[in-house]
Amino acid sequence: MSFKVSEDKKKFDQAETGTYQAVCVGLITLGTHINNRGKAAEKIRILFEIPDQKITVDGQPVPRTVFQDYTKSLYGESHLCKHLISWRSKPFTEAEKKSFDLTTIVKANCLLTLTKSIGNDNKEYVNISGIGHLMKGQTILRPVNNIILYDFEEEGFPIPDFVPDWIQKKIKLSEEYKKYQSGDSDDEGGQAPSDDNRDNSVEDQSLPDDDDDLPF
Repeated sequence: MSFKVSEDKKKFDQAETGTYQAVCVGLITLGTHINNRGKAAEKIRILFEIPDQKITVDGQPVPRTVFQDYTKSLYGESHLCKHLISWRSKPFTEAEKKSFDLTTIVKANCLLTLTKSIGNDNKEYVNISGIGHLMKGQTILRPVNNIILYDFEEEGFPIPDFVPDWIQKKIKLSEEYKKYQSGDSDDEGGQAPSDDNRDNSVEDQSLPDDDDDLPF
């Protein structure tokens, strides 16, 4: 046995940078979070599956899942609004800006651009820097991983088991979850649908030549 020690640096297998066809496989309400400037913002997380990048889970290759967190706002300069417009390849109407159903993006295909950046902690991260509309003729992908759709504002707490631990940890940092834990919340809880009841099917098809076609 050796008692020699060294600095333990865990290396995480990052996603490869570039532009890839992807499919949206998750939409989660993360709740209200306070940033380092003391500003509160309601956050959501959008998950994408990239079939051209594989990881190994339980000995089997599966498409890599990447995600981006957004402030829940369709204000014109918001990151979410810019990404959705480039994804749709069409601006939102005034009516859509007042009430847009984000669940329509789930299972929608896109072209996802991943780039590297340095975070506030001086570590290197791979982020989603752009989301684009599919090119005409590209076959629409079916999701392989389970769809994760959870909005605690609708479905309540506790957080259901189908939400992965790494997402639950983020939700538990929210102001809403802290109130729930302290007993100050009006939320009486609720039962979210189980994975077994979630529809993961998508028709195989190519995008039509109609310029007005939208993914959502």
